[in-house]
Order: sequence, then structure tokens, then C-alpha cells
Amino acid sequence: MSESPPRKRFQIHLSTAIVMMFVAGGLIWANVSAGCKSMGMRLRIPGPSEFYLGKIYGWPFEFKTGEGLWTPMKPPYPKLDIVDVDVVNYGMAGIDAVVAILILSVIWYLCEWQIRRRLAQKHV
Repeated sequence: MSESPPRKRFQIHLSTAIVMMFVAGGLIWANVSAGCKSMGMRLRIPGPSEFYLGKIYGWPFEFKTGEGLWTPMKPPYPKLDIVDVDVVNYGMAGIDAVVAILILSVIWYLCEWQIRRRLAQKHV
């Protein structure tokens, strides 16, 4: 049997590209969809204590805190005031990007390894 010549440029299989596209979409969704987290508490005298619910962004690390609201701790929970706390941590955003690249690299390696293993077994 003749062996195929070595590849001259970087190539991936179509099935690998499709799997990586779905994984990349999931990673983007995880990073840009807002989660809700209790961000703090303030006491009012007299009156009920209040807590702050803020929107957070980022996976696996939170890199942005968005607007939230102060609300009393006793029911019913009316909205008191909207607080804009747009804080971005670029270091955590960078770590999230590195984690995403690592996940995509592992997916690429596993998919291509499986395809190469199948081809090797077929040629034996």
C-alpha cells in the first residue's frame, strides 16, 4: 500500500469542524448569558434589610458584573431601585478565553484522534 503524502497545510475533517462549532457556541452562550447572584446586603434603619441581586457574566470565572436591583428581604419583593454597577475584570475575561481555547483544542484532538484510529484499523 502506498502511504499518503504529508499534509502541506493545517486541515481538519468536516465532522470535527461541526463538533467544534457546537462546542464553541456553547462556550459563547455560557459566557454571555446573564446569571443572577446575590452581590451584597445593606441595612436600613428603621425598616427591613435589603439585598442586591446583580447580573453576572462569564464561565468558568465571572468577568463582568452588570446592573442589578436592591430589594427588601421581606415579601412581597418590590423593586426598589436599579443600580448600574458595570464592572469588567479583563484578567478573568482573558482566563475564560484561555479556558475556551483549551477546551476547543482538546475537542479537536479527541475528534481527530478517533478518526485517525479508525483509518489505521481499516488499513490493517
